[in-house]
Formats: sequence, C-alpha cells, structure tokens
Amino acid sequence: MKKVLLLAAASAMAVAFGSCNGTTNGGSSDSIQGDSATVEATPEVDPFPWDFPSDIALKDATDGSWALSCYTFYPNAIEDGKDLTTSTLIFYSTDKTKYGEGTSQIGDANMPNSLVIPIPADQKAKKGDVLLTWWQSGSGLQRAIVIDDADPSQPKVQYLDLSFSEDGTGMAQKFEDQLKPNSFIVLKDGEWTPGAQVACCDENNNYKAGTIINATDDKVLVLGFADKIKAYDKSNCKLVPAYESLNVGDAVSKEFVGTYNTSKDYKITKIDKTLGRVWVAKDGSDPEILNILQVTKAF
Repeated sequence: MKKVLLLAAASAMAVAFGSCNGTTNGGSSDSIQGDSATVEATPEVDPFPWDFPSDIALKDATDGSWALSCYTFYPNAIEDGKDLTTSTLIFYSTDKTKYGEGTSQIGDANMPNSLVIPIPADQKAKKGDVLLTWWQSGSGLQRAIVIDDADPSQPKVQYLDLSFSEDGTGMAQKFEDQLKPNSFIVLKDGEWTPGAQVACCDENNNYKAGTIINATDDKVLVLGFADKIKAYDKSNCKLVPAYESLNVGDAVSKEFVGTYNTSKDYKITKIDKTLGRVWVAKDGSDPEILNILQVTKAF
C-alpha cells in the first residue's frame, strides 16, 4: 500500500461564452506532499486527479476560523480506493482549522488547499444578499438569501439549495435559520469566488451547473450535481448572476438535474425576490419553482 497525504480551496470575474469546447479533467500527480497525518491508499488512487493546482494560497484564512471542506468524504474515498472524479464529496463545516502552505489541517484530515473554503471573519449582510454558508440546523454547504438583517452579523436566512413548496412545507421554509457570526460569505456578481454559481461547458457540449470551490486566473474547480468535483477552463465557464434583473414574462434558461437548458424556452410566471424563488413554465405547462441561481437570461 502506498502512503499518500490528504490535502484543500479559494477565488475571482466573468467572461463571455465562446464556443462550447470540451475541458480537461486529467490527473496532475501521483501523490501530494505534506507534513501531517497520512492515510493508506491503493496504488492506483490519484489523490488529486483534477486539472487544477492543489496547493493554492488561501485568502482570509485564520487558524480556528470556520471553513467548508470535504474533509470526511475525501479521505474516506482515498482510503477505499475510489476514483475521486466520480465520488460524492460533500462539503461540511468545521472550525477545527489550521491553515498551511499547500495543505491545511481541516477537522481531522490534512487537506489540499484547493479543497478548502475559508470563511473570513466580520462579514455583514443585508436583506436580499446571497450568501455562501452551510445548513446550520442540518449540515452541508448551502447558498442562502437574507430575509432579516436586524443583526447584520447574524442574519436570518432561507436556504436556496433546499426545496421550496407553494404550500409552505418545503425544507427551505421549515429550516429558516439565524446564522452564527463569522459563518458566511456575501456573494457578489462578477466575482469568481467560492460559492458563486457557474455554468461550464463540458466535453459533450452541455452547460453544467455548479458551485465554485476555487478559481485561478484560467481554471475553475466546481462542485457539481450529486457533489461531484470537476475542473474546467475558465474560458468555458460563465458566472450565473446572483442578483440578475428577473421579471414576470422574461424568457429564461433553467437548470435541470445539473445541466442548464440554454434555449430560453421557459417563461417566468411569478417571482418572489425576497425569498429568491422563481416560478417558470414552458408552453402552458404547470410552473415549477426554482431558486434564482437556477434561472438566468445570461445564455
């Protein structure tokens, strides 16, 4: 058995779509070096198979701060000899963090920096802001919209990535939370930052929906459908605005099972901007309720 070190993610502007070209997703190394705990892995496991630098510098990283990372699923997948490109790698929160050069101690795992999202301290949010955080009465990475900013450092939110229903019984409506201080990032349009929504053209010319884990000048590491991670050329990706001007009657593209329909053959029939929800329908069909990150006029 070969020893490999467990390693972890961050940042940065939108480019217009060119032609929808395939992207690379090849492995970058046989092992990742570090100076902390190791796990056993089978020889054929590539511990960082994505075409993205594993050892990026992390901005706003202070030891003991909250972070999001797949620090449980990632080491388990390696130990089990799984292909990381097809593995479910769910991002959880922890404040057991000690950041380093190239790798960081996140929870009980030594993670590649590219798979870590540090959450900076002292963020303030206002009503209508879209945030990156985690489901604080549950678990796992979430985007959320601020519905009450009485305390800007501890805003009350509704989670955009949870289900929403017309009768008020959706998971998003059941679990409106007041966030902990220092537990969220305010998202801004036009910035390639962790938590931003992207549409990336894959090798089959499909525009895949996902959440940015990290970005460099020319690459984007994305958490996609079913919590699978993939790297794309930034030139093949487009940011989906969090604060797009959407109105009833607009023709839009929408996301379904992790892929954007780009034909703009859906129309908005209703919108609740306070809750970040959009009702869309096609050719008189019954409307479906999506969040504002799943609907766009940008294509």
